[in-house]
Amino acid sequence: MKKQILIFLISISSILTVNAQTWTGSSDVNGNLWRNGNIGIGTTNPLHKFVVSNASTEGFEVYLGQPTGIVGLQSYNRATNTYSKMQFDASQFAFTQGKFGIGTTTAYQNFVVSNSGADGFEVYLGQPTGIVGLQSYNRATNTYSKMQFDASQFAFTNGNVGIGTTSPCYKLDVYGTIRTDEVVVNLTHGCDFVFKSNYKLMDLRKLEEFVKTNQHLPEIASEPEMIESGVNMKDLQMKLLQKMEEMTLYMIEQNKKLEQQNEKIMTLENEIKELKTK
Repeated sequence: MKKQILIFLISISSILTVNAQTWTGSSDVNGNLWRNGNIGIGTTNPLHKFVVSNASTEGFEVYLGQPTGIVGLQSYNRATNTYSKMQFDASQFAFTQGKFGIGTTTAYQNFVVSNSGADGFEVYLGQPTGIVGLQSYNRATNTYSKMQFDASQFAFTNGNVGIGTTSPCYKLDVYGTIRTDEVVVNLTHGCDFVFKSNYKLMDLRKLEEFVKTNQHLPEIASEPEMIESGVNMKDLQMKLLQKMEEMTLYMIEQNKKLEQQNEKIMTLENEIKELKTK
């Protein structure tokens, strides 16, 4: 597209600058060429080198050297005082304002690539102020997936993020290893209920039977289940904490029994000593 525009501009420029006769005002050009001034079609007041206008309100213009070294194309609507410019020089190719659309005649953002106006991709700037964003969309289902950033943050406003996968099923779906310094998990409850006076610990004999039969702790998924379905780390951490607290209670209970047994042993030893001294 850029090559075609460049050829068009070179053609116009050559017409405007060729060393030929100057038009004298006759309605019949008779082979004369313009070597200076502006050309207007549909207007008697062309403001640029080549202007095509509709009743002097809507039109198309080619401008050269404004500013120096710039070649540009400009469409306009003078009634609403709106312009859309495309210009380039030796170092750049730019659209100075307006929106750019590919595959659509109604570009809603600064840069839009669309498929029949339904599926597409957009770049938006300064909405809200300071934000730069990328957005894919499906207008038929009115669904959007946005990625935006500013000087302080980088955010996905909806949808799922996949790393190492093209079909993420979760907000962040990573196929591979994650390394980080810290993970903070939000909770709605803890495990302090284990220390309530009405909490009943499983009898140790029953616990032993359960472990021998199932090869895992109560309320903890088995190894095959973990391999097949994965592990919810928040739930697992809470269950492990619960089991540690239960283990603490078992140890406290066993320590009490051990102290009672030691007291009985000491009593028996004292009685034996007394019998020996008689």
